[in-house]
Amino acid sequence: METKRLSEFVQGLYGAMFDDIALEFPALRAEFLRDYKRISSAVDQHGLQFALITMPDYRKHFDKCLDNGHLTSSHMIHFGSYRSKRPVPRLFKGLILRVFDDFGELRSCPDVRAIFWLRQLLGAARKLKLDCSDQSVWEQTDEFFKTDAAVASPSTNWSDPTDRSIDLRSLALSDTLHGNDRCEQTELFSELTSNPALGLRGVLDSVQEVADILVSSIGRFEASEWDSRHGPGAVAERLRNGKYAFEHWPAKLESVFPYSVWGVSSPSALVDQPPVVSLAQFEHETSARLISVPKTLKAPRLIAAEPVAHQWCQQVIRDYLMTRSSQTLIGSFVAFRRQELSQEMVRKASIDGSLATADLSAASDRLSCYVVERIFRTVPSAVEAFKAVRTRWMTQELDRFRPKHLLLRKFSTMGSALTFPVQSIVFTAIALGCTLYTQGRRPSIANLRKLRGQVRVFGDDIIVPTPCLELLGNTLHCLGLKVNAAKTFGTGRFRESCGEDAYGGHTVTTINVNEFPRKSAPGAVMSSVDVHNNLYNKGMVHTAAYIRKTVERLGYKFPDVKPSSGALGWSNDIGFDYSRFKKRWNRALHRYEARIHTAKAVVDRVSPGGYPDLLQFFTEAPRVVSSAVSTLGFTVGRPKNKLVLGWAALQQ
Repeated sequence: METKRLSEFVQGLYGAMFDDIALEFPALRAEFLRDYKRISSAVDQHGLQFALITMPDYRKHFDKCLDNGHLTSSHMIHFGSYRSKRPVPRLFKGLILRVFDDFGELRSCPDVRAIFWLRQLLGAARKLKLDCSDQSVWEQTDEFFKTDAAVASPSTNWSDPTDRSIDLRSLALSDTLHGNDRCEQTELFSELTSNPALGLRGVLDSVQEVADILVSSIGRFEASEWDSRHGPGAVAERLRNGKYAFEHWPAKLESVFPYSVWGVSSPSALVDQPPVVSLAQFEHETSARLISVPKTLKAPRLIAAEPVAHQWCQQVIRDYLMTRSSQTLIGSFVAFRRQELSQEMVRKASIDGSLATADLSAASDRLSCYVVERIFRTVPSAVEAFKAVRTRWMTQELDRFRPKHLLLRKFSTMGSALTFPVQSIVFTAIALGCTLYTQGRRPSIANLRKLRGQVRVFGDDIIVPTPCLELLGNTLHCLGLKVNAAKTFGTGRFRESCGEDAYGGHTVTTINVNEFPRKSAPGAVMSSVDVHNNLYNKGMVHTAAYIRKTVERLGYKFPDVKPSSGALGWSNDIGFDYSRFKKRWNRALHRYEARIHTAKAVVDRVSPGGYPDLLQFFTEAPRVVSSAVSTLGFTVGRPKNKLVLGWAALQQ
C-alpha cells in the first residue's frame, strides 16, 4: 500500500510540473501531455526506479552532452530515439529540441529555461529518501571494503603518535613514482615522462612545495589553545546520553590528549572522584561503527559513527585547522563555511569557460595516510595529533559475508570531524600545485596570491583553470584519488559545484523533493513545507500547490506566511493569513492566537550529575545565548521533530 501511494505521489508530482512548464511553453502543451503519459506508463511498468534512478541517470548524460556540445544516444530504457539514427529521444523531445538540433548538435543559442526544466523533470525525485534494497547495501559495503584495500599504506607508524623513527620532512609526494602502477596508468604519464621539459616528478614536486608553503603557515598544533565540543551525530558506543562521561580513553589518544586535561572538567575531579576510565580501559581502543543511511533509491550512503572520545578530540584539531587556515593564504582558496564563494565562481565559469569544476568520487574513502603525512610534513605536531585521534578499526554488521572487523587503511571516513577540513586543505594544495605547473610558474607566496579567483576548494568540490583540469585529474589519480567524470565539467558552458548548477551565466539549479509526506513522519511533513516554499519562490505554483494539497490531506494546519518571515507555513505573496483557523484572545498574554500546527523538538533530557555534568557546563556555557534554549545541566539526545496542534501567536 505504501509503495502504491508513493507511486501515485510521484506521478501526481510530474503532472503538476507539466502544468507549470505549459505556462512557459504553451505551444508544447500537447507534447507535455504525451510525456506525462509516457512517464506514468514507465512507472507502472518498471516501478519507482524509473523516476528515481533511470531519469536521474539520463540527467547526468544530458549534463555531459551539454558540456561536450553534442547529444548522443543514451541507450536507456524509454529514452529511445524518436527518429531512426537520431539521438533525440521521444521522451521530452519538445524541450530537448530547444537545446539541441535534430542531429544532436548544440544550438547556437540554446533555451536556458528549457535546460532548467529538463533538469528539473529528470531530477525532481532523485533524492527521495527511501530505504534501499538489501542488495544495494551489500554492494555498497563490498565497494567500501574494496576501495579501502586499494588505499596506499603510510610510510610512518600511524599506530603510535610518539614514534619519530622516520623524519616526516624526508618524505615527499614524488615518492609515489617508485613502484606505483597507478601513475603508469594515467593518460598523461607517457607525455610527462618522455618530454624533458615536463615530468610527472615536476608536477608532484610543485604540489609538495605548495603544500609546504600553505601548511607551514598554519603553525604548530598546541591542543591547549583550542576548544572541543560534541556534535549531534551518533557515536560508536550507541550512546543516547552521557557523551561527557568517557568510558574508554585509549593510550594512543592519551599521548596527545591526556585524560586528566581533556576527559574531565578539572584535575580536581581525579582527586575528589574516582576516574571513570580505569587502567584496563586505557588499553581498549573502540572501533568505529559502519552505518547505512538513506541517500537515493539506487544506493545508500555509508558513514562511520566515531568513538566518543575520538570524536571529542577530533573537534579540537578541527577548530585548529579551520581557524588557522582562515587567517592564512589558505583562506583565499578555502572558506569552510561559505559555499556561496564557490557558487559565484561557478556562474562566472559558465560564461567564459575559463574555469572548470571537478568532483571526486568517494574522496574520503580514497584519501590515504600516505598523502596526508606528506602534505602536512612541515607541521609534525599536527600529524601526531591526526594519528592520535584517527580511528583504526571499523566494525560492520551490514554484510554478513564480509569480515565484521576491518583495520582501516584510509585516513578517515565520513563521520570523522577531520575529514572535511583535512581533505579541503589537501585538495587545495594539489589544485594550486597543478595550476602553477600548468602555467609554468614556480611555487611561491607571490605566485599563489596571483591565483586568487582562479582556484577554490570546498571539501571535494574543486574549481581550477580549465587548461589545468586534465593534469589535475591525472595527478589525483596518481595519488590514489578518483575524479567523478559524470560531475566534472570543463568543455562547454555548463558548470556544477557546491550546489550551484549554471549554464551561460544563468542558474539552472533544480529543486529536489526529498521526502514523501506522511502522518507517521513529522520531519517529512516539515521538509515538504520547505519544498513547497522553494517551489513557490521559484514560480512553480502548480507543483507547490500539489505539495501543499498532499500535506493538508493529512490534516495538518499551517498558515500562509511571508516568504522571508522564517515562520513555519506556506509562503505567499499576500503575507500572513489566519482566516481559515480558529482564533482567540489570550487574556494572560494579551495577544491574539490561532489554533495551528507548530514544530516542537522533543529531546531526551537526562541529568548525568557529577563531574561529567560540570565538563558539559564548561563546554557549552560560553555558547549559550539569550535566545537559545539552554541544555546546561542535561545531556540531550538527537532532537525528534514533532508537530503539535495548539494555540500560537498571530504573526504580523
